[in-house]
Amino acid sequence: MRRRIALLLWITPGLTLALLALAADFVGLGRPGEGFGNGQIILLAVGGLAALLGFLVHHKAVRDQQRSGRAYGKTVLFVTLPAALLMLVTVLLVDRLLGLALYPIAATSGLIYPPNSTVELHTSEYRFTVETNALGIRDEEVQLDRDDRYRILAIGDSFTYGWGVGNDQAWPKVAERQLRQAGCRVEVLNLGHPGASLDLYARIARESIPLLKPDLVLVAVLQGDDLKQLDLAAHDAKLRTLAWLRALAPNLTRLGKGECFRQPLRRTAAEMRAEWQANARQALARLDDQQRQRLERLEPRVKQALLEGDVNPYSVDLGVRFPDYFAFTLHPERADVQAARRAMADHLRHIARDARRAGAQLAVVSVPCAAYLNRQTLGTLRRLGFQVDEAALGDDTPDEVIRTACDTAGVPFCSVVARFRRAAETQRLYFELDEHFNVQGQTLYGEAVSELLLRGEVGVDSGDF
Repeated sequence: MRRRIALLLWITPGLTLALLALAADFVGLGRPGEGFGNGQIILLAVGGLAALLGFLVHHKAVRDQQRSGRAYGKTVLFVTLPAALLMLVTVLLVDRLLGLALYPIAATSGLIYPPNSTVELHTSEYRFTVETNALGIRDEEVQLDRDDRYRILAIGDSFTYGWGVGNDQAWPKVAERQLRQAGCRVEVLNLGHPGASLDLYARIARESIPLLKPDLVLVAVLQGDDLKQLDLAAHDAKLRTLAWLRALAPNLTRLGKGECFRQPLRRTAAEMRAEWQANARQALARLDDQQRQRLERLEPRVKQALLEGDVNPYSVDLGVRFPDYFAFTLHPERADVQAARRAMADHLRHIARDARRAGAQLAVVSVPCAAYLNRQTLGTLRRLGFQVDEAALGDDTPDEVIRTACDTAGVPFCSVVARFRRAAETQRLYFELDEHFNVQGQTLYGEAVSELLLRGEVGVDSGDF
């Protein structure tokens, strides 16, 4: 009886992983409607391997006890550690072999998104089509074999990606045109990723720099938002687990998340609207009573737009669940803000290291957030549920937090916020129900970045390009 219990204890962890793989769609680990995914296959394989390992250890311990009288526990002690190490080495070896197959990038993987994809997004505020190239970035086709043009990688979130505007209207392309008009032989590649923060910026840099061999890496850090995302990630067990898995087996993790061997994505505006409606319903279902009360206090137009898929559900969800989201960065004396700032500095340090290895330079430019600009832009965020005091208007703390992180990492930092505050007095630079730059905002930011480059204020000599 004791042997059976011992066997059950040995194989339970592996069987649990296998059952999780089979039931992933029901516990939130899989992707409902997309079949048995890569992540589930990997989890099932690891679970099966662990169960087999447990069975073999138990079998050997029982056999040794029967043949030589060696204590069950003694055999387990001498066998378990080598067996576990063998399993770990096997997983790491498979991961590294997969990395060789993917390096520098699999033809169907894409740096950020599936290559050669087209996605349409139509709302009452904007109509735009996203087109990715063969590398899976929102840009024109890129020649990997470098010519004499100075190459800049623009890494950032949806503001860099150009949410709500066309490919050529995003600020990296605006800056590129401005620099070329000034006589510079330069290209600015758009590596923006909606929803990204410093941790993902670092991964994008790590994967793209060896492939694209830039002269300069520009990281566009969104005031307030990027810092708060690091704070949220620090308290999210699922994200911490994913970060641990990426550090241990980056290639298997990427495969498991469906980021390898992807087919071109084709999404119509109607399909995206339906997806936003589904996302909104899911977000509403997980609200607690207090969050639901905040939702009810939103103006009817915002709630209607949310249910109709006419506004980004992620923005409203954040506003309802974390109303003090943009107030977080205004308190640099707090321990949690300081921890997030240290995390930002660590990620920037990693990007700087990857840039140096490729002979490239790194600079950070802050992206002006609507919460800290003027009453009109602040009103946009308040309509989405965020609570920010008007004392934040004109406050330079959001920039100073980023500047301090950059100083810690030894990275040049520049700000264009003062220019945005002046322009916002006479121009609308953000969408009305969306916190992103409109065409005017993208144009202003691209022009401001190009002028920083021409004046040599980002740590590079304008004569280089």
